[in-house]
Amino acid sequence: MTRYNRSTANSSAILLSIFKELKKEFNIDDSKKLKSVAVRAAFYSTMYTTNGFTLSDIGSVAGVDHATVLWGVKRCSYGFYDKVSGFVEAVEFCTNMFNSMDEKDAIAFNEESGRAKYHKNKAMSLRSDNIRITRRLNHANSVVLTMTTNADKARRLAKTLKKEISSSNGYLKTLGLPMIDSSLVELIEECVQPIREEYSYV
Repeated sequence: MTRYNRSTANSSAILLSIFKELKKEFNIDDSKKLKSVAVRAAFYSTMYTTNGFTLSDIGSVAGVDHATVLWGVKRCSYGFYDKVSGFVEAVEFCTNMFNSMDEKDAIAFNEESGRAKYHKNKAMSLRSDNIRITRRLNHANSVVLTMTTNADKARRLAKTLKKEISSSNGYLKTLGLPMIDSSLVELIEECVQPIREEYSYV
């Protein structure tokens, strides 16, 4: 049989489309479970024997070397998997899908799968960023709360000190003694007032 003579890129697109759908349809994985091995062998055999793809192209899509593909093809020719659940159905599935798919369909299918994977990864990245940003916002909010709490304490302390200084200065003035400078207390009040006004919503 003449091997499939279309471009390697297009061959890979068609094979990949069929293999993806086959795995999904028969719920198989890359393990050595008999059903999975048999269904993969059905893909190897159908694509090689019936549809003329090369061993290398088939193996590249399935993630195995050409010797593994050839081994699967030979076993199918011996009827080794004929009685394994899903094998006959997998052969029919691969044949029907190949007959109903052209190169453009296959390429579009894989491009769509690639876009879906990209958007899925992008969504996961955005969720991760959202969690990270939320944590940073919570931390910033905690810092602001601490700052406003300290500003309140400083304001109350300044108010108390201002009263005590005022009271003390009354006695000192009566006695003719130097009065206490309250400018530092006033400076504290000037510093904490903008903080309260800026973050009054907290």
